[in-house]
Amino acid sequence: MNIKFKSIYNIKRESKDVEKKSIPDDFEDYIKDFLEFVEDNETNREYKIKSNSSLVVDCVNHAIQDTFINNNMDNLQEYAQKIAEKLLEEEIKIQDRVKHLSNVKKGSLLQIIIQDNTDFEYLIAKVEHNRYFDQADFSAHEGFSADQKKIWKTCSFKYRTIDENNIVISEIKIYVDTGAKYWADSFLELDALTTDEENTKKAFQSIDKTLTKKIKYKSGIDYSIIRNNFVGYLRKPESIDYDSMIDHILEDYEAVNLDGHELKDLISSLKLLPDQKKFDRQFNAVPSQIRTKIRKIYKVNVGIEMRIQGHINNFDRAIVAGYDERGNRYIKIQTDDDETFNDFYREE
Repeated sequence: MNIKFKSIYNIKRESKDVEKKSIPDDFEDYIKDFLEFVEDNETNREYKIKSNSSLVVDCVNHAIQDTFINNNMDNLQEYAQKIAEKLLEEEIKIQDRVKHLSNVKKGSLLQIIIQDNTDFEYLIAKVEHNRYFDQADFSAHEGFSADQKKIWKTCSFKYRTIDENNIVISEIKIYVDTGAKYWADSFLELDALTTDEENTKKAFQSIDKTLTKKIKYKSGIDYSIIRNNFVGYLRKPESIDYDSMIDHILEDYEAVNLDGHELKDLISSLKLLPDQKKFDRQFNAVPSQIRTKIRKIYKVNVGIEMRIQGHINNFDRAIVAGYDERGNRYIKIQTDDDETFNDFYREE
């Protein structure tokens, strides 16, 4: 891997300008860690170009063409500055829209061009910089922490060589630490390869089939609790980090009947699904796509059915199965509806 170009710009919204920063030799370790993060990170999403004339795509294409076809690197800094200025412009707009709710995270824009044999990559990342004070004169500075490296957002444009005069984009992947849409939509001006609707539908269907296959017939109660927890995640229109969702639901899950090996096998199978079923590991949940899929109807007795319409809080306490003293099986359901309760309540 050969780094052909690198630049860092501070994005200064208060003064409405960008500041090019020199890159000292000891900053190479930071860049190395950054490249390892991008290479190893699977929590990303594939995108496609809306228009080759959009500013960032045009600058990136020209930078790659100039570097590897024309052997001319004179204009790379100009392209990098235009991209930094575009980010500044979009962050000023978005901050103005959300100023009463939150703040767009401050940071610097890191840009790197890499060659790996006949493959090329243009990396763009928004990274955290911190405010610190010089020990000598206590003057304020902004820079990067050697210990805590926070990468807010990245975009990787990968290219492959067709022949000595032609290079084409083979893949575009984006990682964001939040659901901030401006990074892809208005700054990079890219479209997701798979829509949020498709991702939500594919993810839930794949998860549900895997839960059914792996655990439903081994432990119905574990299946019901785990499925309910996934419904809880995907029923809200929020940003989904697929692997984090699985970890949050299952990492500390106290199984009722499953053993440790079965739970570990389930986690491994679920984490393979995005690659197997072709959906992204990052997307924004669209609850309408799974509304009919999350409904479950259970046969209770002749003429009686139990219908679950969505996510249930405290599932393991809301619905409980058990036996009475004569061995009859019962399902006990917690209710907060007075009319329903009174229709069935009898004093002993």
